Amino acid sequence: MGRGRAMLAAMALGAERSAVGSRFAASVESSGHENFKKKITESHEGETVLTLKKLTPVRLIKNDFYKQVEQAEARARKEELKIFWAGPEQKREMVEGKPGRRRT
Repeated sequence: MGRGRAMLAAMALGAERSAVGSRFAASVESSGHENFKKKITESHEGETVLTLKKLTPVRLIKNDFYKQVEQAEARARKEELKIFWAGPEQKREMVEGKPGRRRT
């Protein structure tokens, strides 16, 4: 997860904006469950990947769900990928702190 220093460095190098979704998801104000926030803040560089670029860029932790998304993204059209965007499993993990199990 990005830190303020990295964002400042990007701006100093000429960036006009920075994506900080993970930072907001882990913030005190977020409605996300504490387990979800903890998983975000405990992730290290290389443990996440930007995916679902055909639909909307989403950063995912490399786990079984990510593997399913990666496989679907390789073969699916944009419309077919919508099942992975904020579906019930993701909402359950974010709000209730209970990892979802996706059936394929």
